[in-house]
Amino acid sequence: MSAGWLGGVYRWIKGALSTPAASSSATAASTGSGTLSRIGHYAIARKLGAGGMGVVYQAYDERLQRTIALKVMSSLDQDDTARKRFWREARAAASVNHPNICQIYDVGEDDGSLFITMELLEGEPLTEHLARGALRVDQAMSIAVDMLAALGAIHARGIVHRDLKPSNVFVTPHGVKLLDFGLARPQVDRTMDLTIGLTRTGIVMGTPRYMAPEQVTGEPVDARTDLFALGAIMFEMLAGRPAFNGRSVAEIIHATLSEQPPALTGSPAVAAVDRVIRRALAKSP
Repeated sequence: MSAGWLGGVYRWIKGALSTPAASSSATAASTGSGTLSRIGHYAIARKLGAGGMGVVYQAYDERLQRTIALKVMSSLDQDDTARKRFWREARAAASVNHPNICQIYDVGEDDGSLFITMELLEGEPLTEHLARGALRVDQAMSIAVDMLAALGAIHARGIVHRDLKPSNVFVTPHGVKLLDFGLARPQVDRTMDLTIGLTRTGIVMGTPRYMAPEQVTGEPVDARTDLFALGAIMFEMLAGRPAFNGRSVAEIIHATLSEQPPALTGSPAVAAVDRVIRRALAKSP
């Protein structure tokens, strides 16, 4: 898929919108308390969540006097290779300034722990929307337009997200914010679980339901890898189910490599979007 094709898709989807997507005013953070009280000049207020690569807190920047989100990348502490990759990619990500990308304020290290500070968002991840069922066409396409705009910005900087999935798409009252694009990759063991795939050539990082065939087989990735994931997310938003399903990671990967999701039917708009999705989900784009 060329950049020209991507631009055409963006313009087509933009023109297909009829009404604005519903916005959410739910708070992004869950309550809880962290074990840290501060990192550098950031005073930690509460824990917002935790993932495989660290913990996210709501914190207060005492120098600039503003509330921010602070992610402590504790999982990289003992991995020198991952730490070097973290610094390289974090600097690249921080150079991207776009309304559909969560803004990074600072990247640093305190007492051996790497951390990132970023804007504190209001809203909820796309996973919460999907848990309530399929989205209307106008809602799904509004989100897709914002995602395309964000991807265009990072691809222009030579950055590939590599792990685009609903939990990394944050829906705010003012549009979508793309999160966590290649900021860090922890060292993993040679096992397969819900978020890690084992390939012929070793370990690849990603989430199986949204991984492109080249990720599954350990081939080099580029911007088309992210477009494949976007196609899978678009399908899920409209169908209310994943594009590639299975009872195990192996079955999901098999579906990704050899199957196509069922056609989306309904209105002419849905049929037109289905053609776009199938182009994005091509096994050899």
